Amino acid sequence: MTPLDLDTLQGLADQAAALHEAVLRGLLQQRWGRAPVLLPQADRGAALAVLARWVTVAPLRDDSDRGALLRARGELRRLVEALGGTLEDLLRAALAGGAPLHPAQVDAQARAKLALLAPAPCALDFDLGAWAQAEPAWAMLFALQALDSHALTAPALAGLRRVLQALPHLPLADLPLVTLPALQRACFLVSYVDSPLRYAAKRRLVEQARHILAGHGLLVDCPPPPARGASRPRLLVIGEGLGAGHAMWRFYAEPLRELRQHFEVTLLGPAEAAPSVTGDLADAFVPFAQTDDPVRAWSRQALDLRPDIVFYPGIGMSFATWSLSLQRLAPLQVAATATPAPSCSPAIDATLLFEDLAPPADLGTIARYDHHVLRPARADLPPATRPDRSDGLACIGVNAVAMKLNDGFLSAIEAVLARAPRPCRLRFLPNLAGAELQAMMGLLLQRFPGAEVLPAMDHPAYLQALAGCDLVLQSFPFGGANTTNDALDLGIPVVALASEFLSGQTDLLLLRERGLESLCARTRDDYVEIALRLLQDAGEARRQLAESTATSFRGRQGRVSMADAILALWQERSAPKPPAA
Repeated sequence: MTPLDLDTLQGLADQAAALHEAVLRGLLQQRWGRAPVLLPQADRGAALAVLARWVTVAPLRDDSDRGALLRARGELRRLVEALGGTLEDLLRAALAGGAPLHPAQVDAQARAKLALLAPAPCALDFDLGAWAQAEPAWAMLFALQALDSHALTAPALAGLRRVLQALPHLPLADLPLVTLPALQRACFLVSYVDSPLRYAAKRRLVEQARHILAGHGLLVDCPPPPARGASRPRLLVIGEGLGAGHAMWRFYAEPLRELRQHFEVTLLGPAEAAPSVTGDLADAFVPFAQTDDPVRAWSRQALDLRPDIVFYPGIGMSFATWSLSLQRLAPLQVAATATPAPSCSPAIDATLLFEDLAPPADLGTIARYDHHVLRPARADLPPATRPDRSDGLACIGVNAVAMKLNDGFLSAIEAVLARAPRPCRLRFLPNLAGAELQAMMGLLLQRFPGAEVLPAMDHPAYLQALAGCDLVLQSFPFGGANTTNDALDLGIPVVALASEFLSGQTDLLLLRERGLESLCARTRDDYVEIALRLLQDAGEARRQLAESTATSFRGRQGRVSMADAILALWQERSAPKPPAA
């Protein structure tokens, strides 16, 4: 890994073209972000000044230059935060002399860089809707890029909410294809924002993406006819994360195997998934094409298979599943509610939903199935390590990926720590590495001095780290499924907070199933009180967990499986329609 060579970059400060090439190459090739930034504290300000200089001189001559900044933006944010700065401060220094970044008060080049690079807190400086009236393309780009921002502070969360307030009303813009990956990431991240407007904002992002595809002749909106008379309808699973060890695999492998009871199943997915799925989940496996024109190639792959049904276990973690979910590839298209949900795509005909979940408004057609899929079959757990109390401290685990961490949730943790009946230490498991872990560690330690912020690790090591906790505080409003199951299966009590969002309801199902519904709060104050009670005496909850009789969903009589629910949708869709009166 190439370290950040500050001396070389400073030597190029007066050579705009050379500085731009060196910094852009480092960002795009992730030369610095895959490992911690190893610079002395005294040199970090100088490094931030070099990056600000790069922002100032970076050219914007054409779509190629703009696309390069779009691709570099995420790495730039991680690097700036790892150096102890903020992207908003760096951009204000580079583009506005340290003043607020208001589009009406800076030149055209600065407005373009604001749109391509700025994080959500910059939205507090101006009216995004007013900017959209003058420059709809730049305003839309700002909105989707700004969603790639941490929500760990009150200003950052306020900025994200400000963006979501404006996004549903922004006019669609004629953007180049190079913006599609940024739109995919925005659609993924918006589902985690603590705001009642997140689904409305996501629908607008989906409309923007379909507008781009249509404008470039890539939107498939006319399905092929169904294959009539087939004894087993053709079902195409378009998958992401379906490799051994991935959370999606642990959650969905068992119910996906059942699809072959009713359907001829083909799986279209990343090549690395092949060893885990060939002959197991599907009758055939087709890897995504490797090409410079992926959206066209992937949709052609799907259409050539002539599926009756397309099924997405999850939509959004990969560019492939997201871009295909925007299109009409089969007579019936169904999605499950894996991360993140819902898809908000008009090309999805129905959404599979656990029978006890309350759907958000405008979700469309819903098919219910048994929620016991939430307890998938798993390999034997490694021997649990009892919590290490040699330091006399209770260990509170925060088992949540980075985008689930937000100011509201962290404020609740602060309230628990302030009133805890005994000394506690925090153990965060944000599943990060390199500069991004370094940046997150810096942000969390400012708020929680002395906390452990553990790096990403393989699943057995993660389970061992989790097993050392006395209590797990689940994130809200975006809760968990696998993360909660892991803690409960290790005998660790979990405190959760139910919400109206799909992602905020699964913890309640899991705790209710094990007779622990009392650990799921309905208000933030109750969440804090439950955590305090468990810290006073976690023994009772551990005893309840040890006595729990909840079983795997397999073998449950009378259940409606995921495969049954999809079959019912297909039978309804393919049934002959009576002639019109």
